[in-house]
Amino acid sequence: MKPLKYLLFIALGPMACLHAQDSRVADSLLQALPTLGRNAQRVDAWNELAFQFRNADAARAQYFASAALALADSIGYANGVSDSNSRLGVLAKNAGDYPHAEQYYLQALSARKALGDSARIAQACNNLGNLYKLMGQYEKACRYYAEGLDWLAGPQPTDEKAKLHNALGTAHFRLGQYEEATRQLQQSLDIRSLLEDEAGKAATLLNWGNLYQELYNYAKAEECFRQALLIYRRLGQADGQAKCYNQLGNNAFQQGDIPASAEWYAQARALAGALSEHDKAILYRNLANVKSELQQYNQAREDYMASLQAFRKLNNPLEAASVLLDIGNIFFAEGSFGDAANYYQKSLVELDTLSAPQLKAKVLYSLAQAYSQKRDTGQASYYLSQFNQARNGLGQEANEALNFQLSLEEERREQEVALHRNKLQQRQKVVNFSVAGLVILWLSLMVALLYANNNRKRRRIAEQNEKIALQEVKEVIGNKELDRAYAFIEGQDDERKRIARDLHDRLGSMLSMIKLNFTAVDERMAEIQTENRQQYDKANNLLDEACEEVRRISHNLESGIIAKFGLQAQLESMAEDYNDTRQFAVELSTHGLKKRLNNTLEVRIYRIIQELATNVVKHARASKLTLQVNRFDEMVNIMAEDNGIGFDPEQIKNKGGMGLQNVASRVHGLDGTLTIDSAPGRGTTIMIDIPIPPES
Repeated sequence: MKPLKYLLFIALGPMACLHAQDSRVADSLLQALPTLGRNAQRVDAWNELAFQFRNADAARAQYFASAALALADSIGYANGVSDSNSRLGVLAKNAGDYPHAEQYYLQALSARKALGDSARIAQACNNLGNLYKLMGQYEKACRYYAEGLDWLAGPQPTDEKAKLHNALGTAHFRLGQYEEATRQLQQSLDIRSLLEDEAGKAATLLNWGNLYQELYNYAKAEECFRQALLIYRRLGQADGQAKCYNQLGNNAFQQGDIPASAEWYAQARALAGALSEHDKAILYRNLANVKSELQQYNQAREDYMASLQAFRKLNNPLEAASVLLDIGNIFFAEGSFGDAANYYQKSLVELDTLSAPQLKAKVLYSLAQAYSQKRDTGQASYYLSQFNQARNGLGQEANEALNFQLSLEEERREQEVALHRNKLQQRQKVVNFSVAGLVILWLSLMVALLYANNNRKRRRIAEQNEKIALQEVKEVIGNKELDRAYAFIEGQDDERKRIARDLHDRLGSMLSMIKLNFTAVDERMAEIQTENRQQYDKANNLLDEACEEVRRISHNLESGIIAKFGLQAQLESMAEDYNDTRQFAVELSTHGLKKRLNNTLEVRIYRIIQELATNVVKHARASKLTLQVNRFDEMVNIMAEDNGIGFDPEQIKNKGGMGLQNVASRVHGLDGTLTIDSAPGRGTTIMIDIPIPPES
């Protein structure tokens, strides 16, 4: 028996702990079976074979587990009874037979409690919690997970503890108890780190990413998913990688990044062979979500129906309810509100015995929306009331998350309804255009008949019209000749005006320069003989009168430079003329004037600046004038600053100085504002803002 015992130790020891199907282990056990008696060793061998074949050959695994249970019961082998029930529970759960799975798991737990093995009791509690979580009974799942942790009380970190904390965190997360979920997941992660369990750490990170995703913290969710993906890649675990790709796709989808989500889902689909049937069904539902978002509703509906059948085959009413909600949303988007309400009702029936408060609240809200669109106010009011009751039963964090999610959903539905109505309007337009086309065709036929019947009359009328047209042509030719004559006269007038403007502008500038030169001569007048003084004074007075007359005339005429080159060129020319005298300097700065204004507005602005410069020359006793003219989108700003003797603005206002009154009048005529900053002995600064009319 020693070789046999050694063989069983190899098969049931390290290999059994790995919990992975290995054909060499199964072959070794099958070869050893004929040499075993009807004893505990045969029970252990059958139970291990049931575990090895649980995925590859469920029927064979069922046979071994049932045989092990019968033998263990007959020989009173309690450990064998508990293990056999556990194996049968796994097989029933995988087949979607949750009632029998629950029965087997409870019997396994009872047997292990009788043995007092804390670690195996905790494992049985974990199995029951996982089953109830699949069934959507999260409160029951929490109770068994917590009981399992109680059996493992103590500071020693173990793999089973980490699993229970992780599972308990996901159950609290499903119940909307996010704070407790975070605490449990953190404890699981801490234990995984102490044990250096990389695969377990990745599993916990996946669940933590799901929690962040539920709380709309997409950045943290993506961080968790990517960390888990790196671990699974390092370990070479295809199923873990596929789960990470799937969750990354969900994360992108919930943020509205449809292309990115499609890429992640495609990578998950490439590894779908490594996924369980449950995870495959989730993946295909996610792919349907993408098609729905792209408004490929028929294809999305097919994928949803396939996913629904898979979940029902797995006896998973919670996921089935979620898919039914998705199908209802497609009908809602298409404007088929009756069909949408029908599927929402089916989802509500699936949730009737489950503890999924958030999902139930979403279904109730969707029902209220569907009946509202159907104008069924009674049903809409009823389901809205039911929704409010369900929402009030949620925790604060879950309520806030639900409200945010529903606000996004309502906005999306409003857009879908608007799009549906727009499509109906477009169809109606097509119908209207078709009817209009038929009417136009009928009218065209009638017109053609009338045309044929009246063709002779029309020919006679055409002959008469031809004669009339010839007469009209003659009249038009005469009118054209008159127009050319009028244009010639107008051209002459314009030419006269242009010559007048050129004459007065240039003459005015020349007279101003002569006046400045006379001023320079005046400073050396003592050197001139006395008998020439009277002639000089007379000439100077005549020059003043000429300057004033030219300035008056020029104010009534347009500037030639402005008309041809714009305000900036005119200002530069004025500054250059003043600077050439060497008696008075003008420093000019402009911005935005390359974009032309209305010619009339440019002339009026130039007259204002010209008046300012003249006032400085005549009254300020200044040697320098700084001009800034800036054009903005809706305003022209002018700032004139001299270094002259300055004045008291109030005193000048009371005296009624003509120069400043002219400037103020011109500014007021353009709806502008004028600001004067001056004082005796410190020069003068004048600020002018002129609005630019829209037509300019």
